[in-house]
Amino acid sequence: MYFEEEIFNCEKHGEVKSLVRWTHSDDGTYGPASAHSCIECKREIDQAKRTEEERLERIEEEKRQAQILLRALQVPQRYENEDFTTYKAINAGQKAALKACRNYADNFNELSKAGGGLLLVGGLGTGKTHLAISIGKTLVTNKIPAMYVNLAKVIKAIRASWNDRDIDESELYWKLTKPKLLIIDEVGVQAGTENERNIIFEIINARYEYQHPTILISNLPENEITHLIGERVIDRVKEGRAGTIVFDWPSYRQRAA
Repeated sequence: MYFEEEIFNCEKHGEVKSLVRWTHSDDGTYGPASAHSCIECKREIDQAKRTEEERLERIEEEKRQAQILLRALQVPQRYENEDFTTYKAINAGQKAALKACRNYADNFNELSKAGGGLLLVGGLGTGKTHLAISIGKTLVTNKIPAMYVNLAKVIKAIRASWNDRDIDESELYWKLTKPKLLIIDEVGVQAGTENERNIIFEIINARYEYQHPTILISNLPENEITHLIGERVIDRVKEGRAGTIVFDWPSYRQRAA
């Protein structure tokens, strides 16, 4: 068997060289064992295959990165299947809140340049956490890291680091500073001690310096939150074109009961 270079006419590329494989046939004669093939056509086919393989690899990598970001968001199980599309906006206030939160998510990059945090306040069961997590999920979809945390658990973890050498306090603060958006829930259930205020301020101030916005969620009105965690914190959260969204309608859970 050997290969012989021949010239043939390709419908696409005109006259091209082709390597034809010659070998013995079953009847003992010697002749070409393969048809003419265009080298340029083969090169294009191979390139198309490589391009498609690379495209599929990018899709898989994007899916993997999306899963990593979604896990980092730390969505509570109750909200795993919730997003903007599942939020029930019936009255004018709910529709306005939904629109404001969608707008915040869609314009996050621009808002974050000016600080751009949010304060979501209102009664129990009014959808504050639902919309905040919907913002986080939207950012994650757009490859923007976000994280949801419960303030009481954060304070407990930081305090635990003071007596446990295996827990690095600075690392805990960095984990809360690093995400582009941090959602802090259950603000207002604390005792309001100076120690708690200092912890909250350290978190918010570090994020403020990195221009990483924060969303605070509370069942208390804004004036009570300000008294509890300090005006400095509220000022840093609300700096920029964002602000406060008040959820002043009846609880979903009470209606469903």
